[in-house]
Amino acid sequence: EFYVNSAEDGSRGSQFGDMNLTADNTAISLVVDYPLNGSWTLNSQLQWITASRNSNSKMGPEQLDQDWQFLIPKLGFVYSDTPDLRLFINLSGSREVPTFWEIVQPDVPPLAPLPGMASLSLNKLDDQQAVTLEIGGKGRLGDTLGWDLSLYRSDIKDEILSVASTFGVIAESSNYDNKTVHQGVELGVYGQFPVADDYVSFRGAWNYSDFYFANGVFDGNRIAGAPRNVVSGMINYHRGAFAIGASVYAQPDDNYVDHANTLKQDAFWLLGLTLNYQPTPWIRLYANVNNLGDQTYNASYVVRDRSTAAMPTFLPGNGRSFNGGLVLSW
Repeated sequence: EFYVNSAEDGSRGSQFGDMNLTADNTAISLVVDYPLNGSWTLNSQLQWITASRNSNSKMGPEQLDQDWQFLIPKLGFVYSDTPDLRLFINLSGSREVPTFWEIVQPDVPPLAPLPGMASLSLNKLDDQQAVTLEIGGKGRLGDTLGWDLSLYRSDIKDEILSVASTFGVIAESSNYDNKTVHQGVELGVYGQFPVADDYVSFRGAWNYSDFYFANGVFDGNRIAGAPRNVVSGMINYHRGAFAIGASVYAQPDDNYVDHANTLKQDAFWLLGLTLNYQPTPWIRLYANVNNLGDQTYNASYVVRDRSTAAMPTFLPGNGRSFNGGLVLSW
């Protein structure tokens, strides 16, 4: 159901849409894992998928029934000669059908939400197709360090992109009319080491995302909405039932917020402190300080084909904050 909301207090107004939405998904999979020798295993899979997205208006003639059928193959190899090391390589296909969020498109002017100005349309979309190569592994170096690593590249056709209107609301979803590429690195490290009778634990992650338009109207531009680099981590000093630590979350690059690459989200670094007291396995007390430096930053944004500084685009992040609590586990 779709209603116009009041521009003054956000209360519900007149109804302008009522949709009957039905989604069906069926998947049949054939999986073959075949050991080649003591260290190598062949992984293969073939999936047959059928999907439907049917949209019918209860208040008007709007109707859109969409059906898809496709085969999805996957071929990979896994190498593991010890419990502390596992390497893999996969080549796979994928198909992503649209959601009702992308199919059903309400349009209500935010500055004058009158019932007569509100409309609802149904958006016919193709499924998003991709071929992905992924290489990676995970392992441990003694009792001190563990790691997970994945490198990937997806060549995509008909990527489904959703963009916002001038006012900052989602206005349209469409298939990009040419090829796009998603490639990147995902790295995680974790572990602990002793310090006298105490110990230090740590965990960190780095995500590198190089998403770009390979052809078409935005040829060579970065796809907005995916920060190029995201870094996070924490380190804790443990002594008995107490632990004190520090954390970091950062987007160290300025990132484009529109596909035309005209406006950027500024880089930011956020630091935090935490204190934990856990006298038993089922009771934990904690206190946190977030955004220790009280940095002003934009936490999120809406994506458009083209944005200007005058448009409402960014949502601010929280300033310095304090919180604490009690956790009970059983």
